[in-house]
Amino acid sequence: MTVTNRKLIGALMLDEACYKDHGIFIFDLDGTIADSRHRHHFLQDVVDGVNVPKKKKDWVSFFAAQEQDVPHEAVRLLLKALWQCGEIIIILTARPEDQRKVSEIWLNKYGVEYDALLMRPVGCREDDNTLKVRQLKKYFTEEQRARIKTIFEDRRRIVTSLRAEGYHVCHVDEGDF
Repeated sequence: MTVTNRKLIGALMLDEACYKDHGIFIFDLDGTIADSRHRHHFLQDVVDGVNVPKKKKDWVSFFAAQEQDVPHEAVRLLLKALWQCGEIIIILTARPEDQRKVSEIWLNKYGVEYDALLMRPVGCREDDNTLKVRQLKKYFTEEQRARIKTIFEDRRRIVTSLRAEGYHVCHVDEGDF
């Protein structure tokens, strides 16, 4: 739930007077805040005990089952503690924008508070690792990007791309699908 007493102006123009002394923490949603493992069979197969991406991924079914996710409790509690300290919390997900309502309902259900939810534009087929790097450059000024303290992410290729850009990234789970 986006709480109205937190001051965001425009897309992500942070009210610098209110937030100049606070860091920015970015959390992925699927596989990081939300435990989406029960949905991975729509995107990958297990061959000889190894997860192998499907040639034809079933994204429709993958997103249809998201309401059944439960939070990764350790990540949710960390996010909550940072929020309560007044830090800026951004959720940066590769979920498409048409999944916003169900995403917001899920976040509200589990009491996840945040300042902004950034999502993939509908119809965008860009790889998530390049998409997230591009979105950080689009939505944050250079000064704001310098204030990003940690990004929490589950997918190895996204972790690698973000680290190559100089971000501190916490790889929270093996979400490679």
